[in-house]
Amino acid sequence: MKLIVATLLAFLATTSHAETFCEKAAASHEQFDASPDELDASQKEERHLTATAFDDQCKAERAKVAKINHEVAARKAMPGVKLGMTEQQVRDHTSWGAPERVHRTSTALGVREQWVYGGTNYLYFTNGVLTGIQN
Repeated sequence: MKLIVATLLAFLATTSHAETFCEKAAASHEQFDASPDELDASQKEERHLTATAFDDQCKAERAKVAKINHEVAARKAMPGVKLGMTEQQVRDHTSWGAPERVHRTSTALGVREQWVYGGTNYLYFTNGVLTGIQN
């Protein structure tokens, strides 16, 4: 079963981004908790607000990761491609989904397309119908 490499890369980037914010949130809390007593009230409030902002961002980033996890799982659960499928069927109802790139050739005999997935997997369409699979 093939997944769009771009989706997986986006997932990894988002996961890393979320963890960065969560690490900053934890560090902000540590800094807040270790505040020296000589800080005035406004400085303590500023540190508290910074820590809270990182917490909020951490939650938002983790929600993005959860959403992408759900989308990837849903795409994985879809069936693979079969010769004779239309472009729309491949995009909407298979684990392959939309391609990263499309190479199109128009001739007197019609339109041929090569859909590229991750540089090593290809689908070939003739006049909108899947006629070849290479992986």
